[in-house]
This record gives sequence, structure tokens and C-alpha cells, in this order.
Amino acid sequence: MPDVNIGRAFMGDSLGFHILFALLGVGLPLCVSIIEFIAWRRKDEKLRDVAKLWSFIAGVLVVAGAVSGAIVALQMFFVWPGVLKFGGGTIGLGFTLEGYAFLVEAVFLVWYLRSWKTIQGFKHWLIGIPISIGATGSAIFITSVNAWMNHPTGMTVVNGVITSSNPMAALFSETTLYEASHSILAYYMITALLITASAAWVLIRSRKGESGESAFGSIATAHTLLRWFGALSLILLIGVAVLGDLSGKYIAREEPTKLAALEMLEKTQHGAPAMIGGSVDSNGTIQPGIEIPGVLSFLATGDFNGEVKGLDQVPRHLWPPLVVHTIFDIKMLLVGVLAAIVGGFVLLYAFLRKWALSRPVLYAVIASPGIATIVMELGWVMTEIGRQPYAVYGYIFTKDAFTTSHSVLAIAWIFPTLYIFLTLATVLAIRVTIKKFIAPEREEV
Repeated sequence: MPDVNIGRAFMGDSLGFHILFALLGVGLPLCVSIIEFIAWRRKDEKLRDVAKLWSFIAGVLVVAGAVSGAIVALQMFFVWPGVLKFGGGTIGLGFTLEGYAFLVEAVFLVWYLRSWKTIQGFKHWLIGIPISIGATGSAIFITSVNAWMNHPTGMTVVNGVITSSNPMAALFSETTLYEASHSILAYYMITALLITASAAWVLIRSRKGESGESAFGSIATAHTLLRWFGALSLILLIGVAVLGDLSGKYIAREEPTKLAALEMLEKTQHGAPAMIGGSVDSNGTIQPGIEIPGVLSFLATGDFNGEVKGLDQVPRHLWPPLVVHTIFDIKMLLVGVLAAIVGGFVLLYAFLRKWALSRPVLYAVIASPGIATIVMELGWVMTEIGRQPYAVYGYIFTKDAFTTSHSVLAIAWIFPTLYIFLTLATVLAIRVTIKKFIAPEREEV
């Protein structure tokens, strides 16, 4: 078991790094398209330059995402062969389509980046549409694999072996619908917050006596981006919250043990409370925190007296690690902070603009994409820990999916090392890209 835990730690490390590149690889194409469209409609060359800069940053991140994704795929193959051995024929379609979608994204991205000078206006904007479609499609298809691991569908299993499978059913399952829509909308939101934060940074920089011009635009373009992407961030945040609620109800129905672990609900009951805080003592006994009567039942079923299944529905050795409850509490606290920042900024900008542009508020806006990213990472951690002790829920235990070769762990340190170098190289490449847009004598990019 210690080797398995080491393998899980390395996999978590790899996925945690990869998602940072992937989320911007999904979100930036859409946000760049929005910026370019606004610039085209307004005939605003400075705003077009901002779109151009972000498109080249997106190019760097797409390359980094491809490399980091390849590392994850290798780790999946070498460290967790049991998952592919069991369900490779069922989930292989998701991996294949993800590759095709990425190919569409990459081909059009190269065309898009190379044609800023030669193709203008609406025609150039149209080239960016397939990039967004490919990036989003890629995210949907790869998320479908994780969704299948959480709630396997599209197969017939006899004596632990899949005797027939329907890859399309596995790919487009209800689990995929909820998981992919919730996560991809979050990627869009984080990217929109990043654009908003860059505009806030331009305004703060101008207040410090520095030039109002930067690679990320002028004061005028900063206000345009604050209006558009501040509002877009709030709309997406509301959408993520709504989808989170719908996903919670789905998990209550299809993955009740995960929900029970998230809320540390030990016994099946009507009028189940939502719990804030709480812990597990050295004897494994749940020590309740603050309980709010009926709230969990309402969130899970829409009825304050609805029945919610507890951990008593499964043997104790099948309980997920209850630390997932603490992670959930931290996540929801940060969601509240994020909602206050985004909602507060949009309202202030609409009605009390002087306050919205005050330094404390702008610094809060700059912090918001980081907070949102932590929330997103915690959400994925909850998803993975909440599935334990299974790698494929109900069929393959994590320990059985793990490699039998001890030599793999001897070189497993390579994975986090590669990600450290990849992150440093990506940051350096982005800095070089930005400097090319700042330098007055820069060559045409």
C-alpha cells in the first residue's frame, strides 16, 4: 500500500500541474476571440494588439499543455496499467477523439498566429473559432474518461471482465455531461478573471506613475476589458454555481458514498444536515462540526426532508478518506470569497466606479484568478479522493490498478522534475513573448 500511495501522490502532482496549462489552453482561445471581436467592431487597434498578445501566450500554453498531457498519458500507462487493461476498449474512443480535437486546435492556432498581418478583421476572427471548438472538444473528450472512472457506463461486465462495450455510451454519459460542463465553464471563468486581472494591473501600474501603456493595453483598453470580462466572469461564476448544484444532486443520486464522505454523513437519514467543520478522531469516529438541519437534504433532493444516503450504506473499508470533507469546507470558503470579490467588483463598477477602481479592490481583482484556480484544483482533488478506494468505481480497486513493477517507482521522481522544468520553461517563454510586445523596436511577431 505505501507504494500505491506514492503512485497516487505522483499522479496527483502530475494532474495538478497539467490542469494549470490545460485550463488556459481551453479558456484563452474563447477569450481572445471575444477581445478580437470587440476590437473589430470598434476598429480599436490597441485592443487588437491585446488580443494578439494573449493569442501568442495561448500558443505557448497549448504547447506546454500538449507536453504535460503526454507526461500524464505516459504515467497512466506505466503506473496505472490496470485501468487501461480493464476498460481500454471502452474509453479508448475518448482518448482518440481528444487527439483529433487537439489536432484541429493546433492546426488552426498556427494559422491564426501566422496571419495577424496578412488577414484582417472578421476573416481573421473566423479562423479563431475552430481553435475554441477544438480546445473545448479536447477537454470534453478527456474529461469523459475521468467521468467513466467515477461512474462506469457503456459496458457489460461478467466475472470482472468486460464482455461487450459501447464506447459512445461511455463517452456521452450523463456523468460526462455534468462533469465536463462544470469543469469547462470553470476554465472559461478562470481565464476571464485572468483577463480582468491583467486590466486591473494596467490601472494600478498607471497609478504608480508608470506609463499607462503596456503590452496588456492602455488605460482605455483596460476599462473596456474590465467592463466586458468583469461582467463575463460574474455570469460564468453564476453558471458554475448552478452547474455545481446540479452536479451535487446528480452525485447524490449516482455516487451517494462520495456525497456522504464530502459531508461526513455517517447515517442515512431524512432531513440530513449540512456540516461545517468536524473531524475524525484517532479511533475513526466522526466528531461533528456545526450542523445546519435539513440543508443537505434540500441541496441533494430539493426537499428539506428528503432522504440522503450515508456512509452506513457501504462497509467501512469502502469509505473514501474523510479528509475530503475538510477539502470541501476549504473550497466552499474560497468560493464565498471569490463570489464576494467578483460580484462586489461588478456592482461597484456599475454604480460606484470610483470605489471599484480603488487600489484595494483592484488588488482583490488581481488575486481572484489565483483563488479561482485553487478552488478548481480542490474540486478535482475532491473528485479523485471521493472515488477511493476505487480506480474505476465499483470494479477496480486502486491497489489493483497499480503497476506490479517496483522499478517504476524508482524512477517516478522524473515526473515532478519534468513538470518543474516545464513550468520554468513556460514562464520564461511567456516573459519573452511579452517583452517582444513591449520593446519599441520589436520585430513584428
